[in-house]
Amino acid sequence: LRGRLSGPLIQHFEVGYCDRGLMKGRIAIPIHDDDGELVAYAGRWADAGVPEDVEKYLLPAKFRKSLVLFNLSRLARPVEHVVVVEGYFPAMRLHGLGVPVVALMGSSISAEQASLLAAAGVVRVSLMLDGDAPGRAAALAMLPVLARSFHVRLCELPDGEQPDTVDEAILRALVLPAMP
Repeated sequence: LRGRLSGPLIQHFEVGYCDRGLMKGRIAIPIHDDDGELVAYAGRWADAGVPEDVEKYLLPAKFRKSLVLFNLSRLARPVEHVVVVEGYFPAMRLHGLGVPVVALMGSSISAEQASLLAAAGVVRVSLMLDGDAPGRAAALAMLPVLARSFHVRLCELPDGEQPDTVDEAILRALVLPAMP
């Protein structure tokens, strides 16, 4: 984790490690609603290899991620432009670079999440999903949904890359043209 995110950024997002209970052996990621209220913790498997019988991410049973956008509460509003990514760590990295970003916590967008973007004043969306076949397919499925309410720009990453693994120069070249 430290190789991907700086210590201050880990502290800013209050990311921790669980050594007991249901989340034992997992990185704990606090999730806040659009008002900044803590609504859940995501637990990400901490080791590189995820055993077949273990979920990579654990979320509380009653938590509905389709009703929340990770990092929306940290954005100054109104926010005209936002980058939309799949996961927590890409959102943290882009936030650390000063880019307004939210994460879907998955590879689809719900009507409720689109409404949250509109309520935050978003007009332009840069869609930056993972540079793999599932990420590209998800982006193509999301484009018409987002285009109903926003001006959408697709930011395609190189094969196999994610916003938190791609070289910073490539990342900036993709994001900066869309920034005001």
